[in-house]
Amino acid sequence: MKKAGFAPVTGNFLNVLAENSRLNQIEKIIDTFGSLMAAHRGEVQAVITTAKELDPKIRAQLEAAIRKNFVKASENLSVTTKVCRAPPDRLGRAASDSVTDASYWI
Repeated sequence: MKKAGFAPVTGNFLNVLAENSRLNQIEKIIDTFGSLMAAHRGEVQAVITTAKELDPKIRAQLEAAIRKNFVKASENLSVTTKVCRAPPDRLGRAASDSVTDASYWI
């Protein structure tokens, strides 16, 4: 692990994952750690998934609505947008423990 330039604690963590056949879970682990750190920093993460690119004006309106309804004054909002051209099982927006489902298909 030293050759790869990892800190000792990171190398040890990766070794534990490998020994327990959990290296295939590394992406989930990294995502979860990122979510925990964002919460620690007072960030509310919102993912907006749409069937086509959002117009900047509509994106601003959505951000304002999310900020008003889900974000405290002491928190920061981090918005990520995704485009999903095929209808998924569900489109939703997750904030902390709540999910607002805005799914509909015409």
